[in-house]
Amino acid sequence: MHPFTRSLEAILEKAVPQNLFFPFIIVVFLLIPPSFAKTGAEFIEVTEFGRINWSRFTIESTGVGTLTDKREKGTPQLTLEAAKAAAQKGIFQTLGCLRITCDQTLSDILEQQGNVAKEIRKIIQDARVVTQEYLSDGTAKVVMELSLLGAFSQLILPHDVKQIELVKPIGPPQNTPPPFTGLIVDATGIGARPALVPKILDENRKEVFGATFASRDSAVQQGMCRYVPSLDAARRQDRVGDRPLVVKGLKTEDGRKTTIIISTADAAKLKRASGHLQLLRQCAVVIAIDPGSLRRSHES
Repeated sequence: MHPFTRSLEAILEKAVPQNLFFPFIIVVFLLIPPSFAKTGAEFIEVTEFGRINWSRFTIESTGVGTLTDKREKGTPQLTLEAAKAAAQKGIFQTLGCLRITCDQTLSDILEQQGNVAKEIRKIIQDARVVTQEYLSDGTAKVVMELSLLGAFSQLILPHDVKQIELVKPIGPPQNTPPPFTGLIVDATGIGARPALVPKILDENRKEVFGATFASRDSAVQQGMCRYVPSLDAARRQDRVGDRPLVVKGLKTEDGRKTTIIISTADAAKLKRASGHLQLLRQCAVVIAIDPGSLRRSHES
């Protein structure tokens, strides 16, 4: 059993309001085999209980509620509430696949900080209903979505991601624009995986981008980076502007698929650029990861 699943078993009943459980209702998850789903320019990881959209930083889960016996009064509302409860449980289960840093998953946080589970419970209760419908067989189906930005990121992001005030230039503004408007890391073909807190190193293992470079406010509001499924999709992102620096990921760190190594020359090119620290603080970073990376990760 996955460590997160063991943690989940201990606190799952607290993750969803108790009044959403009914003795005569069966709550059903729509189970989907782990895989990768490519939807336009979005990078979506499909797990057993839901979908992690690494481009929009959301978790989506579908729940179905069905009655085990016929009850005329209140049946539609009861099945709908049961479906919502199932979707909320699915969201919580999907969090088990969420990589926070290269060394930490959400299960690690739950084991180290028990009080975090209560806060996650509150956040899950505010998950948004995307669609809801009553089916011909008397069941109800609900799709719910939880944003990983805002309150969740503020709670889960490590303390290393601190608020950094933007540097105000001294003297008159410069007429020359900065050479780069953002950073694109082409990590396709190297088996990289997404995480809330990615890390980019040069060949000498010096950090180029990571928790200490991003301003917490930016990371909480929009994520430390945006993940997309191809380099072409990365180039179309407004987040990195019209003059992004594009660097190639050479490989991932041994045993740490969320840590990407780029060439020392590319790292130096970024560091020499005026205003590069501002771009990193504002999280003007897009990482392209190919679909095969998640397929391999689920198969391994």
